[in-house]
This record gives sequence, structure tokens and C-alpha cells, in this order.
Amino acid sequence: MSFLPVNSQLGQIKVVEIFDFYDIPRLFIGTNQIGQLFIIYNLDDDRVKTEWYYLPVSEERICNLKTGSMDLRTALLSPELGFLYSISIGYIDGDSQIAVVTSESINQEWLPEAGETLYSENSNSSLVAPALSAKATRLNRECLDLRMMFPRSDAFCAPMRQLGNLWVSLQQLVDNLCAVADGIVPNKYGKLPIQLTMQSELLVEASYVGSYGSHIIATNQAAMVQDSPLTGGLTQLSTLLDDGLGSKDIRSVLEPLGVRCATRYRVLLEQLAAARVDVEIQRASPNGTHNSCSKMGKDMARFIADQVKAVETELSDQYKIPCIITAYSSTNNTFGMEYLEDGTRISGKVEKEAIPPEMHVTILDRYVASIREIVEVNATTGEEKRKHSLTKLEEWYDMEAGPN
Repeated sequence: MSFLPVNSQLGQIKVVEIFDFYDIPRLFIGTNQIGQLFIIYNLDDDRVKTEWYYLPVSEERICNLKTGSMDLRTALLSPELGFLYSISIGYIDGDSQIAVVTSESINQEWLPEAGETLYSENSNSSLVAPALSAKATRLNRECLDLRMMFPRSDAFCAPMRQLGNLWVSLQQLVDNLCAVADGIVPNKYGKLPIQLTMQSELLVEASYVGSYGSHIIATNQAAMVQDSPLTGGLTQLSTLLDDGLGSKDIRSVLEPLGVRCATRYRVLLEQLAAARVDVEIQRASPNGTHNSCSKMGKDMARFIADQVKAVETELSDQYKIPCIITAYSSTNNTFGMEYLEDGTRISGKVEKEAIPPEMHVTILDRYVASIREIVEVNATTGEEKRKHSLTKLEEWYDMEAGPN
């Protein structure tokens, strides 16, 4: 039997991606020879003929269906062109009959239940704009189409201050993701090797119409034999900037990347949330094996940023050190101290319950302090600053011998 129409007015249909399969594909994305995309949904199969809805769709709507921001029922009831095609295909001879169905005459009894989407565990689709995929192959470089939906009436414009911060944060996140993909375990702070950042550098090539969008290409051409660090970094970026991540355990995603990547990721998410920006990324790789489409809304960015902050705290450096307290304020919950080992001086915040109620803190006395160290990144400049917090203060004891 044939499940695709033959010699129809829709052209030669080929399958792009399958979401439901029973004997034949029952829900899938198809395209014809001029690049028109269709959501193809099986309505009925009586072993004499099969009935289908062919819904013409844009790439943007497919992204919406894959990221869960629109369900399949809504897409079928509100076609972008105002109509869809009803197709009946003969079971034996493959003859097809096609009728145009307007949104008002759709048989709702045949539609999927509300809430069903094209989302799967691998929500980053292999479907990207054909022109973008062709461009990546022609240039032999990683290529991105990045669209930012700023809350403005003049949608072709973007606030320069916010846009600059977003570019810096995005490049820094890509740098650090590339380091992990290259097998480097970067220090918690400090500059990455210049050889690596030269490989991970991205270029903003041009802007295009449709909210505020930019074409981005890799500075360097792709390697012929194996994937580059940039390939691995951009693959991870597509996962991190996807609404589907909100249903996953963020700690399990970030732990292999390390606290440094987690910090840069949080900074970017906070920038998106503060600017109230929805972001959509289409990516094409030269060989087509890493193509993806992902989308993250501002509300999801804010939600995930809060979770990332908690994970940062768990993954941050924590250590115990003998010290002298040089300053302490119970009113402002601040401290200053000097390490007995090397005279290093630090200051910071005192965390809740770090100091027992019965302890009287005496300036210039010796103590054993438990310290949490995190790295704060300036979103505008990328400058790093180490910050310390006191998580526990104990009366002095010889750490080699242990507490009494």
C-alpha cells in the first residue's frame, strides 16, 4: 500500500520526520520538491483507503509544536493559510482524492486530544530552513539563525544595551561549552586558552526581518575528519536553550558541564529574562548531522535560571580553613578574615545559621571556618569576581588532630 499521494497537486511528498508509526507513519512532517512543509496526520484507515489531513506549515510553527508552545489540535484548527487538505488514498492502487478544507469545516471528532504536541525527548529537530542547511554546506561552517522577540512594537529593532549584554553572554557560554566538548576541565575562574577561544569564536553576519534576527557563522571552517569543539558546544547550546529542558533535572544536565558553564548559562538566562526576550535558534552544520531547532521563552528562562542558581551553589568550591576573624557584623551579616596558612584576606556574607547562637565572635581570635567560593560574572564585560560566604564557624582546634 502507499501512504503518500501519487501525482497529486501537492507535488512529490517525501517524509522528513516521523512522530507516530503503526504499520505506516501516522503522524509525520513531509515536504514537497519546492520546500513546502506539511504536518501530515492520519485520520482513518479502513483497509480500503486511508484518510489524512495535510496541514501546510511554516518552520516557526513546527518549532512551536516541537517546544510545546502550541498543541497539534490548535495547529489543525487554526491553519496559517486558513485551510488544509483532506486526502483519501486508495489502499491498493494508491489513487488519491484531494479536497480543500477550511478551518470552519474541519471535523473536530477526528482531531487529536488537546495537549498533544510534536515534542519528544529529542526535541531539537533535524528540520531547519533549507537555505540555512545549504549555506552551512557551502561555507563548510556551523551556521545559526538566531531570532530574539523583544517586547517592542517596532519588532525589527532591539535595545542596544540589552543586545550587547546578550551577545557577550552568549559567546562566553559557547566558549565554555566548547572547552568541555574539547575535554578541557577549565578552572573555576580565569581566562580560557586563546587557542580554544579562537576555535569557538562566532561572527554576526547580518540581520534579517522577523522580530530581531541575526545570521551567525563560525569564524573557522569545520574539520573534515571529526567534530570540532564548536560542534559539540553548539549541540549543547541547542539543548540548553530549549523549553523542553524545564521538565528535566537541571542538576543532571549541568553537572557534567561544571560550575563554570552553569554560571555563564545562568547569566545568559537572566539577561533573556530581564530583557523579556523569547529566543529561537535554528542551527545547521556542514554535514547536516547536527541540525536543530530550539526555542526558549522568557518565562522559562527565568524559571530555569532560578534552578541553575541552586545547582551553582551545590557545585561551587567549599573548603574548611583555619583563620583569624578580622571583622564581623551581626547586623549586616558580613565578615572579614585572614587565612593562617598564607595570610590571604577575604570578606563576604555570613550565611544563615553559620554561627551558633551561643558563640561569641571575638575579633583577632582564631577559628576554623567553612567557606563557599563562587565566581560572579559581569554580564556586560565578562569580568570575573570571586565571592565568598561563611557557611560555618567553629571554635579553634587543630585541624590535623580534629575537633575535640
